Amino acid sequence: MIGCLSAMAGELPEIIGGSMQPLIIEEYLRRSYCLTNEDRALNNVPKQTSAREFFQVLPAKLVIDWRQLDLPALLTFESFMKGYNISKKVWLQYLLHFCANRQIKECLNNIRNYSRPPYIAVMYSLKSYRMESKIPKTYVRLKELAGCINELSKEEVSLFANLSSILKFYGLKPPYQQKISKDYILRRVLTKIAYLKLEIT
Repeated sequence: MIGCLSAMAGELPEIIGGSMQPLIIEEYLRRSYCLTNEDRALNNVPKQTSAREFFQVLPAKLVIDWRQLDLPALLTFESFMKGYNISKKVWLQYLLHFCANRQIKECLNNIRNYSRPPYIAVMYSLKSYRMESKIPKTYVRLKELAGCINELSKEEVSLFANLSSILKFYGLKPPYQQKISKDYILRRVLTKIAYLKLEIT
């Protein structure tokens, strides 16, 4: 698996401290988001993975922003390229980054507490310009795997976010004597996700 990804390691820019520019996403990743209410999508996750592509299903209430989804994908591919992945499974490595937790069992148990519809299903693959014309559209495959209701835009992935659930999931404390804002929580979540990457390099 690492061998398949390492060939592209020189093409993926260094991710320093979890920083992420939209240009990096558009240039290096193919991705699609969709909404699903089907629990069967959860069971398909470990069966539908490869070194260059994976999909994952997440509780919609835990998704506050598209960057919370895309940053773990970049970190996942980078970790396999550089050989510091904790899990041998791409979909599980992604989940560890999303959870910002090095412990697989803790991450799985934590996310199960929120595993009720609706879900957001995501699919990511590394772009290869030599192969782009031969690959079916990402959303077409994601719809088959996850039973999608409809495709979601970057702005729409946060429609079902529950701020108190996100705080609890990531073990964050609300700001002292301040109103809890989406921007505050997003900054804290992205920092936790990025810090996990720094811990395992």
